Amino acid sequence: MSAIFDQVLTVNLIANTAIFYVAARLYLLPLVPRVRPQQILVPILLLHSMRHLGLMFLTLGATFPGMAPQFAYPAAFGDLITAILAFAAIPFVLRNSGLAKPAVWVFNIVGTLDLLARSRLPRFIMHR
Repeated sequence: MSAIFDQVLTVNLIANTAIFYVAARLYLLPLVPRVRPQQILVPILLLHSMRHLGLMFLTLGATFPGMAPQFAYPAAFGDLITAILAFAAIPFVLRNSGLAKPAVWVFNIVGTLDLLARSRLPRFIMHR
């Protein structure tokens, strides 16, 4: 049974990616030809601004008590940094600033690296 728990985060990330892919195909892609990029990017950035909730990995009682710090700290602070970058990109996107594309790219790259790094750490999820 513990082998299943070791893979929960990876399964969650894969499942969420699949769900967001389906949602994008159903709701966003049909609108792309008719809307400005700001109308699509701002809701995505707002959603990712909620990744500050990853700090819950550091809260006693909010997660499994045996969660290893080698997983919890990088996951928590990776999420926090990604959330800050997403939130910081919103004004640039709304103002159609020349910094909008670089800000969104930085958010995407950091967020992707965070998820990739986290998916390589499942062995650290629990102390044995």
